[in-house]
Amino acid sequence: MRIGIHNIFSVVLSLIFISSGGVIFYFTFIEETKLISDLGLFFLGFVCLISFGYCIFILTKFRFLIVTDNGLFCFHPFLLRKKQLKWIDLEKTEWSTFYWKGIFRKVLLKTAYTEISLTDLEFENFDTLTNKIPNGKKLRKEIDREQAQTEKSMMTWYNYFFSIVGLVLLYQLVITNGFLFFGIALCVDILLLLTSIKRKIQYSKVLKEKKGK
Repeated sequence: MRIGIHNIFSVVLSLIFISSGGVIFYFTFIEETKLISDLGLFFLGFVCLISFGYCIFILTKFRFLIVTDNGLFCFHPFLLRKKQLKWIDLEKTEWSTFYWKGIFRKVLLKTAYTEISLTDLEFENFDTLTNKIPNGKKLRKEIDREQAQTEKSMMTWYNYFFSIVGLVLLYQLVITNGFLFFGIALCVDILLLLTSIKRKIQYSKVLKEKKGK
């Protein structure tokens, strides 16, 4: 049995965006800051509205996913909706890539009664989950290579970026005697750095397998 782990980058960026909207709303409309012009209030209100809409979107898309040797089960807690698919009923699998600030992989699973899609934009352990699909690892190879060729260099830049940010946050944490904000930010940065390192290693393995053939 495998449980879907949500994409680390997607989770962190979503939390930052939603939290930012909440902070802006609090200081603008609850604290009623008087130094902001009407145009500024309109702009900040628009940002809050987008943040609220994005939060609703995330809640409707959020789901728990379990993949077993027999099939797949997903549950949308905020919609009270569930879907189940058995490998024995699987009629078609469609593997593809799509672009959204990077190349991501997608598989669409179809049966006579339902269809379910999985992407690595949503799930961090996309490989582990799709390995449970009949012939999943073999059928996934082409999109694995396409993603690895494009994203490996991007992960290198991410490694440099998160390393530099981590050093800055560590310095700020020391000079502020352990200020909580910098401590939390440093932990998040380390998590993102480890994730980007893991992905670069993964992409390198995929490209080495291609060269070996």
